[in-house]
Amino acid sequence: MEPILENVLSFYNKLTKKQRDLLKHNTHRYEFKQSEMLNHDRNECKGIEIIVSGQARVFISSLHGSQITLYRLFDNDVCILSAGCMLKNLDIPIEIEFEKDTEMYVIDNYIFKKICDENIHVKEFVLEELAMKFSDVMWLFNQYVFSNNANRLAEALIHHVSIQECMDLKITHEVLANDMGTAREVVTRLLKQFQKDKIVKLGRGKIEILDFEELKRI
Repeated sequence: MEPILENVLSFYNKLTKKQRDLLKHNTHRYEFKQSEMLNHDRNECKGIEIIVSGQARVFISSLHGSQITLYRLFDNDVCILSAGCMLKNLDIPIEIEFEKDTEMYVIDNYIFKKICDENIHVKEFVLEELAMKFSDVMWLFNQYVFSNNANRLAEALIHHVSIQECMDLKITHEVLANDMGTAREVVTRLLKQFQKDKIVKLGRGKIEILDFEELKRI
Protein backbone atom coordinates (compact mmCIF):
# COMPACT_ATOMS: atom_id res chain seq x y z
CA MET A 1 0.00 0.00 0.00
CA GLU A 2 2.70 2.51 0.94
CA PRO A 3 4.40 2.52 -2.51
CA ILE A 4 1.06 3.44 -4.11
CA LEU A 5 0.42 6.25 -1.63
CA GLU A 6 3.93 7.57 -2.09
CA ASN A 7 3.62 7.46 -5.88
CA VAL A 8 0.17 9.06 -6.14
CA LEU A 9 0.19 11.56 -3.28
CA SER A 10 2.80 14.22 -4.02
CA PHE A 11 2.78 15.34 -0.39
CA TYR A 12 3.46 11.89 1.11
CA ASN A 13 7.17 12.37 1.76
CA LYS A 14 6.46 15.76 3.34
CA LEU A 15 4.33 14.24 6.08
CA THR A 16 5.59 13.52 9.58
CA LYS A 17 6.02 9.85 10.53
CA LYS A 18 2.88 10.10 12.67
CA GLN A 19 0.88 11.51 9.76
CA ARG A 20 2.15 8.80 7.40
CA ASP A 21 1.20 6.11 9.91
CA LEU A 22 -2.26 7.63 10.33
CA LEU A 23 -2.71 7.68 6.57
CA LYS A 24 -1.59 4.06 6.09
CA HIS A 25 -3.71 2.72 8.94
CA ASN A 26 -6.83 4.52 7.70
CA THR A 27 -6.59 3.63 4.03
CA HIS A 28 -8.78 0.75 2.91
CA ARG A 29 -8.59 -1.42 -0.20
CA TYR A 30 -11.66 -2.25 -2.30
CA GLU A 31 -12.31 -4.15 -5.51
CA PHE A 32 -15.11 -3.35 -7.93
CA LYS A 33 -16.29 -5.36 -10.91
CA GLN A 34 -16.97 -3.84 -14.31
CA SER A 35 -20.39 -2.09 -14.40
CA GLU A 36 -20.61 -1.76 -10.59
CA MET A 37 -21.78 1.63 -9.34
CA LEU A 38 -20.77 3.78 -6.38
CA ASN A 39 -22.97 6.65 -5.22
CA HIS A 40 -21.85 9.69 -3.24
CA ASP A 41 -24.90 11.50 -1.91
CA ARG A 42 -25.14 14.52 0.36
CA ASN A 43 -25.51 12.39 3.49
CA GLU A 44 -22.20 10.57 3.33
CA CYS A 45 -18.54 11.31 2.74
CA LYS A 46 -16.44 8.31 1.78
CA GLY A 47 -13.09 10.05 1.65
CA ILE A 48 -10.29 10.42 -0.88
CA GLU A 49 -10.43 7.67 -3.51
CA ILE A 50 -7.38 6.44 -5.43
CA ILE A 51 -7.72 4.28 -8.52
CA VAL A 52 -4.85 1.80 -8.22
CA SER A 53 -5.76 0.02 -11.44
CA GLY A 54 -8.83 0.01 -13.67
CA GLN A 55 -11.10 2.65 -15.14
CA ALA A 56 -14.06 4.60 -13.76
CA ARG A 57 -16.51 7.18 -15.07
CA VAL A 58 -17.50 10.03 -12.75
CA PHE A 59 -20.90 11.50 -13.59
CA ILE A 60 -23.95 13.33 -12.29
CA SER A 61 -27.60 12.46 -12.88
CA SER A 62 -30.68 14.62 -13.28
CA LEU A 63 -33.94 14.05 -11.40
CA HIS A 64 -35.26 12.43 -14.59
CA GLY A 65 -32.40 9.93 -14.75
CA SER A 66 -30.35 11.42 -17.58
CA GLN A 67 -26.58 11.48 -17.09
CA ILE A 68 -23.59 13.51 -18.11
CA THR A 69 -20.00 12.34 -17.69
CA LEU A 70 -17.75 14.78 -15.83
CA TYR A 71 -14.47 12.94 -16.39
CA ARG A 72 -12.85 9.52 -16.24
CA LEU A 73 -10.34 8.08 -13.80
CA PHE A 74 -7.48 5.75 -14.75
CA ASP A 75 -4.53 4.07 -13.00
CA ASN A 76 -3.12 6.24 -10.18
CA ASP A 77 -5.81 8.92 -10.50
CA VAL A 78 -7.39 10.55 -7.45
CA CYS A 79 -11.09 11.31 -7.01
CA ILE A 80 -11.05 14.41 -4.84
CA LEU A 81 -14.78 15.17 -5.26
CA SER A 82 -15.67 12.05 -3.29
CA ALA A 83 -14.40 13.90 -0.21
CA GLY A 84 -16.05 17.18 -1.13
CA CYS A 85 -18.07 17.20 2.07
CA MET A 86 -14.95 17.90 4.11
CA LEU A 87 -14.37 21.08 2.11
CA LYS A 88 -16.57 24.04 2.97
CA ASN A 89 -19.41 24.71 0.52
CA LEU A 90 -18.35 21.84 -1.78
CA ASP A 91 -21.19 19.32 -1.72
CA ILE A 92 -21.53 17.54 -5.06
CA PRO A 93 -23.66 14.37 -5.34
CA ILE A 94 -21.52 12.45 -7.83
CA GLU A 95 -21.75 8.85 -8.99
CA ILE A 96 -19.06 6.49 -10.22
CA GLU A 97 -19.44 3.69 -12.75
CA PHE A 98 -16.55 1.24 -13.00
CA GLU A 99 -15.91 0.61 -16.70
CA LYS A 100 -13.27 -2.04 -15.96
CA ASP A 101 -12.53 -4.27 -12.98
CA THR A 102 -10.95 -1.79 -10.58
CA GLU A 103 -8.78 -1.84 -7.47
CA MET A 104 -9.28 1.26 -5.33
CA TYR A 105 -7.91 2.68 -2.07
CA VAL A 106 -10.07 4.95 0.08
CA ILE A 107 -8.56 7.26 2.71
CA ASP A 108 -11.02 7.98 5.55
CA ASN A 109 -12.28 11.53 5.19
CA TYR A 110 -11.85 12.54 8.84
CA ILE A 111 -8.21 11.39 8.87
CA PHE A 112 -7.47 13.14 5.60
CA LYS A 113 -9.11 16.33 6.87
CA LYS A 114 -7.05 16.17 10.06
CA ILE A 115 -3.80 15.84 8.10
CA CYS A 116 -4.94 18.52 5.65
CA ASP A 117 -5.55 20.94 8.51
CA GLU A 118 -2.08 20.22 9.90
CA ASN A 119 0.04 20.19 6.76
CA ILE A 120 0.21 22.95 4.13
CA HIS A 121 1.52 20.51 1.49
CA VAL A 122 -1.68 18.47 1.74
CA LYS A 123 -3.78 21.63 1.32
CA GLU A 124 -1.80 22.52 -1.79
CA PHE A 125 -2.39 19.03 -3.19
CA VAL A 126 -6.15 19.34 -2.61
CA LEU A 127 -6.28 22.76 -4.30
CA GLU A 128 -4.29 21.51 -7.30
CA GLU A 129 -6.55 18.47 -7.72
CA LEU A 130 -9.67 20.62 -7.43
CA ALA A 131 -8.28 23.08 -9.98
CA MET A 132 -7.64 20.27 -12.49
CA LYS A 133 -11.10 18.77 -12.02
CA PHE A 134 -12.69 22.24 -12.26
CA SER A 135 -10.83 22.72 -15.56
CA ASP A 136 -12.25 19.41 -16.84
CA VAL A 137 -15.77 20.40 -15.86
CA MET A 138 -15.45 23.89 -17.38
CA TRP A 139 -14.29 22.33 -20.66
CA LEU A 140 -17.35 20.09 -20.55
CA PHE A 141 -19.59 23.07 -19.82
CA ASN A 142 -18.09 24.95 -22.75
CA GLN A 143 -18.74 22.00 -25.04
CA TYR A 144 -22.30 21.62 -23.79
CA VAL A 145 -23.21 25.30 -24.18
CA PHE A 146 -21.27 26.40 -27.24
CA SER A 147 -20.96 23.27 -29.40
CA ASN A 148 -23.63 21.48 -31.37
CA ASN A 149 -24.40 17.79 -30.96
CA ALA A 150 -22.26 16.77 -33.95
CA ASN A 151 -19.22 18.56 -32.47
CA ARG A 152 -19.77 16.91 -29.10
CA LEU A 153 -20.19 13.46 -30.61
CA ALA A 154 -17.00 13.86 -32.61
CA GLU A 155 -15.15 14.93 -29.45
CA ALA A 156 -16.56 11.94 -27.56
CA LEU A 157 -15.43 9.52 -30.28
CA ILE A 158 -11.94 11.07 -30.34
CA HIS A 159 -11.81 10.75 -26.54
CA HIS A 160 -12.61 7.04 -26.73
CA VAL A 161 -10.05 6.48 -29.49
CA SER A 162 -7.50 7.90 -27.03
CA ILE A 163 -8.75 5.65 -24.21
CA GLN A 164 -8.94 2.43 -26.21
CA GLU A 165 -5.91 3.26 -28.37
CA CYS A 166 -7.54 1.94 -31.52
CA MET A 167 -9.95 2.96 -34.28
CA ASP A 168 -12.27 -0.01 -33.78
CA LEU A 169 -14.17 1.11 -30.69
CA LYS A 170 -16.09 -1.28 -28.48
CA ILE A 171 -18.74 1.16 -27.34
CA THR A 172 -22.51 1.57 -27.25
CA HIS A 173 -24.68 4.49 -28.28
CA GLU A 174 -25.81 4.77 -24.65
CA VAL A 175 -22.26 5.30 -23.39
CA LEU A 176 -21.76 8.12 -25.90
CA ALA A 177 -25.13 9.64 -24.97
CA ASN A 178 -24.15 9.65 -21.28
CA ASP A 179 -20.82 11.27 -22.11
CA MET A 180 -22.61 13.99 -24.07
CA GLY A 181 -25.55 14.50 -21.72
CA THR A 182 -28.06 13.86 -24.48
CA ALA A 183 -30.57 11.21 -25.57
CA ARG A 184 -29.45 7.93 -27.11
CA GLU A 185 -31.71 8.60 -30.08
CA VAL A 186 -29.75 11.78 -30.86
CA VAL A 187 -26.49 9.82 -30.89
CA THR A 188 -27.96 7.10 -33.10
CA ARG A 189 -29.24 9.65 -35.63
CA LEU A 190 -25.88 11.44 -35.79
CA LEU A 191 -23.91 8.20 -36.09
CA LYS A 192 -26.05 7.14 -39.02
CA GLN A 193 -25.20 10.46 -40.67
CA PHE A 194 -21.50 9.95 -39.87
CA GLN A 195 -21.75 6.51 -41.48
CA LYS A 196 -23.46 7.96 -44.54
CA ASP A 197 -20.57 10.45 -44.78
CA LYS A 198 -18.11 7.51 -44.54
CA ILE A 199 -16.58 8.81 -41.31
CA VAL A 200 -17.53 5.74 -39.26
CA LYS A 201 -18.81 2.22 -39.81
CA LEU A 202 -21.41 0.99 -37.33
CA GLY A 203 -21.60 -2.52 -35.92
CA ARG A 204 -23.27 -4.24 -33.00
CA GLY A 205 -21.69 -2.77 -29.88
CA LYS A 206 -18.83 -1.24 -31.85
CA ILE A 207 -17.97 1.75 -34.03
CA GLU A 208 -15.10 1.68 -36.50
CA ILE A 209 -13.52 5.05 -37.25
CA LEU A 210 -12.90 5.26 -41.00
CA ASP A 211 -11.81 8.91 -41.35
CA PHE A 212 -10.19 10.22 -38.18
CA GLU A 213 -9.02 13.46 -39.80
CA GLU A 214 -12.55 14.33 -40.90
CA LEU A 215 -13.80 13.50 -37.41
CA LYS A 216 -11.35 16.06 -35.98
CA ARG A 217 -12.61 18.68 -38.45
CA ILE A 218 -16.24 18.40 -37.39
